[in-house]
Amino acid sequence: MIEASKKLMCVFVDCDWGKKNEDLSTKYKVQGYPTVTFLDPEGKEVGELGGRDATTVAAQITEIAKKHSKAAFESFEKAAGVAKEEKKPVLYLFVKPGVNSSIAAALADPANKDLVEKFVMAQGELVKGNADAKTLAITDGALLVLDPGSDLAKDKVILKLTGKKTSKEVRKELEGALKKFAEGAPK
Repeated sequence: MIEASKKLMCVFVDCDWGKKNEDLSTKYKVQGYPTVTFLDPEGKEVGELGGRDATTVAAQITEIAKKHSKAAFESFEKAAGVAKEEKKPVLYLFVKPGVNSSIAAALADPANKDLVEKFVMAQGELVKGNADAKTLAITDGALLVLDPGSDLAKDKVILKLTGKKTSKEVRKELEGALKKFAEGAPK
């Protein structure tokens, strides 16, 4: 089930029994808690968790991920190859397993879809043995923008975001990073 869940971007929403995020509870017709709803990149509901046993959950996640997600690369090296061809920067999200990330939620926000598509996405879990995290000295959740034409090094980072950020804040920072990349990108 853990391997299957790596294929999705998880966003945890605290609804506090209808007192918080009531707009989302209403939109997705939440009747009780916990509710697990699967959304496509545009925010359209594509399924709700059926069973609760590990095998059923893993199978459902795998099926939905195949149909509705554009997979993120699992390393800078893999993302950089595609990014060089597409002349895009790499957007590298580092997440701690089981920890909510406002930055991940901002990337999943349908209002930012057009912007996120201007990057090649990579995602890495902050676990022992993650070579990219070690090279970049990443110890906590972070979002980086990197030039695919440079070596992976912490002094080559175009943008580094950490902490809690709103969707609008992330958008503004990514727009600035795209501008920096365009100004310094080889023509």
